[in-house]
Amino acid sequence: MKINKLTKNQNLRWESSRMMLPEHTEKIISHNSRKELIDKPILDEQKWMEINDLLTIAIEDYVPVYLSIYHLGNVIEKKCYINKFNPITKNLSVILDTDTEEISIKNIVDVRMA
Repeated sequence: MKINKLTKNQNLRWESSRMMLPEHTEKIISHNSRKELIDKPILDEQKWMEINDLLTIAIEDYVPVYLSIYHLGNVIEKKCYINKFNPITKNLSVILDTDTEEISIKNIVDVRMA
């Protein structure tokens, strides 16, 4: 007897079932990543005061800090040095390894000393 996909107790697949279109793969990945997105945490006044104190120390003493930054449904933690604060745009100029980046104060969720 010849074994095929309909033979009992055989686990043969259709050859076409091994292929998945790139569009379908993208949809599956985006669907799975949407489940992990979080809302931006709401910080109380006491937490803002703590963040302000730590940022002030980091700017004055030029010590490294870990910034937890909310970006597109995720909280990203970056180790950096804070170069300066722009009060007009409310952005921090931070140094990550060798490049400089601008980070908005409103996206900062947490700060801790390195």
